[in-house]
Amino acid sequence: MGVEAILAIGGLVVPPLFHFFKGLFLPDKADDPESTMSTLAINKPEVLPEYVKALAGWLEAQSKHFNRDVIGTPRQWIIDMRAGIRPSVTVIGVVALVIEGMVRFFFPTTGPMMDPGTRGLFILTTSSWFGGKVLNGN
Repeated sequence: MGVEAILAIGGLVVPPLFHFFKGLFLPDKADDPESTMSTLAINKPEVLPEYVKALAGWLEAQSKHFNRDVIGTPRQWIIDMRAGIRPSVTVIGVVALVIEGMVRFFFPTTGPMMDPGTRGLFILTTSSWFGGKVLNGN
């Protein structure tokens, strides 16, 4: 029970804490493209189109470098399957934990019903999903 509580609380607390510490130790830089464009628009609006063109070329070069070993686009069913892994594990985990709780409530047992590793995975996945939702405000 103690390990499960640690996993549940850790999954809820770690994503917001990580975001907080990241913002604390890695503050937003004032040298990002948006602030540069804002400064140029106020001080030197005549060079803003050249800056935007150069920024677009730089981003295109970055994406070409990043995708240098990618050949084509994966099939749609692969994209959909990969996108559905975390939500499906979360739903399966919630359903499994609720069913186990109901069975334990109506039919008290002494032994474990679910493998502790599987139970820990479901608890951690579910709580980290909820922790991410709390962080994003969704």
